[in-house]
Amino acid sequence: MDYKDFKLEDFLRDKNFIHWVVKPDEGSNIFWKNWLESHPDQAKNALRAKNIIQSLKFDVPQKQTRQFERVLQNILKNSPQIHEKRDFEIKRHRHGINQWMIRIAASFFFLITFGILLYLHQPVEKSVEKPVEEKYITKSNPRGKKSTLTLPDSTRVILNDESTIRVSSNFMNQRVVELEGEAYFEVRRNTELGAFTVKSGDLQTKVLGTTFSVKAYSSDKNISVLLNTGKVVVEHVKGNRQELLPGEKIKYTSQTGMKKSKFDRNTDLAWKDGILIFKGAGLNEFKNTLERWYDVKVVVRGKPAETWSINGKFNNEELRVVLESLKYTQEIDYEWTDNIVTIKF
Repeated sequence: MDYKDFKLEDFLRDKNFIHWVVKPDEGSNIFWKNWLESHPDQAKNALRAKNIIQSLKFDVPQKQTRQFERVLQNILKNSPQIHEKRDFEIKRHRHGINQWMIRIAASFFFLITFGILLYLHQPVEKSVEKPVEEKYITKSNPRGKKSTLTLPDSTRVILNDESTIRVSSNFMNQRVVELEGEAYFEVRRNTELGAFTVKSGDLQTKVLGTTFSVKAYSSDKNISVLLNTGKVVVEHVKGNRQELLPGEKIKYTSQTGMKKSKFDRNTDLAWKDGILIFKGAGLNEFKNTLERWYDVKVVVRGKPAETWSINGKFNNEELRVVLESLKYTQEIDYEWTDNIVTIKF
């Protein structure tokens, strides 16, 4: 077969090419070595396809830095104070009073004086000041989009797909943010401002200066805190607390509570660099991740084996490349219409 007009997707579909990458032998090695040398222009697509197929076995991990847009440079440092001034203008009008009015007024003097004394001795109700409503700045990412923002204390936040972060306008007095979804934080140590706190569901994570990730999607029914550098304290709303050291993570569910374990930085934090990784992912995890990552609706037809799982790594690849790779390695078929991907088992 002449491969000179093959594109990346064509190599990913070709069974002979896939067989050479997965199970090379002497004959296929000689053929593809000669072909790559004699077709330098097409070799780029072939080698890229080879790397994608090999990545499904978790060979050499790769890490490339991805530039993220800065969408939030500053946040209101202080809540605007509301001052209400009320001016009361007292006007006195003096008119001539007839003598008969003076006599009538004298008749009521005692009653008026007695009424005033009773009023002055009544218990006085203390006025209660209404608290000023706290304002928040909210940043939300839709599916298929990541963003980077910098908070007023210079904390850098990488916000993942379908995630929301809420920051109080009083942030510089109390460094607290609320997170739904997933975000990676680079917090600079600042003893004057005190601890930096991330609230996520039933957990809150407190730090002084460190880099860590919090994942708290409502659809996942669990919360994870991963510590990259420094030290953090993870607290439950009911009082249970645990400390994390670099390389450790907390996974929390309402049924099991907080469980501490080790994690792989190259795998679990790869998302912030645009690297999509599946490591023993089941069907639901695979489906939810594709939907968030590429902003599509995934429909599953057929029923895979109960033990079905997937391993794979895709470095900033388009969705079609991911699907074509899985089509042969996982023996699945797919259809893609508009933003609906149908996976067929």
